[in-house]
Amino acid sequence: MKQQTAGFSLIELAIALVVIALLLGALLPLQGARREIAARQEAQQLLEQVRDSLLGFTLAHGRLPCPAAPGGDGREDCGREHGILPWSTLALPARDPWGQSLSYYADPRFTHPVSDPLSSSIALDSNGNARIKAARDAGGDLADKLPLVVVCHGQRGGGAWRDERQIPASSGDEAENADADLIFVHRDPAPDFDDLLLWIGPAILKSRLAAVGRLS
Repeated sequence: MKQQTAGFSLIELAIALVVIALLLGALLPLQGARREIAARQEAQQLLEQVRDSLLGFTLAHGRLPCPAAPGGDGREDCGREHGILPWSTLALPARDPWGQSLSYYADPRFTHPVSDPLSSSIALDSNGNARIKAARDAGGDLADKLPLVVVCHGQRGGGAWRDERQIPASSGDEAENADADLIFVHRDPAPDFDDLLLWIGPAILKSRLAAVGRLS
């Protein structure tokens, strides 16, 4: 009788373990999806902080900050057009939620230092040269004449900098955001694309500078 009871208990235990394994198998993907949603929300909040810091720096210095060198101390390097966000100069976090640096392009015509505290490197007729497209091969532009673009490369990390190493970007649109040219892609997330972009048009910079009397 005892053997039958023990045997029945082992069967029950085996069934319970199978049920638990099935439940865990169903819950883990949901937890992973929730973590990814939370990470993207955190990345969006970081980009909002970046926008505010870029505008604040421009008002204080009459110019955009220069990019920083990947793997460096996060301070701007005005010999660069492409690099990473100068997080140390802007007093921002060094990395996104996935542990990667934010890529940053700034038109050098907008980063030229000025000595007069009442002037700026940005004139009324200043325009940038970066463009945003809906896809790498798309015909039109979502935005153009941009003086700056910031790229968060997402969980996939294609094109992102980890210290001095750039993660290869395999897909066309992610590669476009990592090839250090003047064309960038902004579109909805997909299995082959999860970049997040921030850009500020020249009209916004000019209006902010004009409001404080610093438009050249």
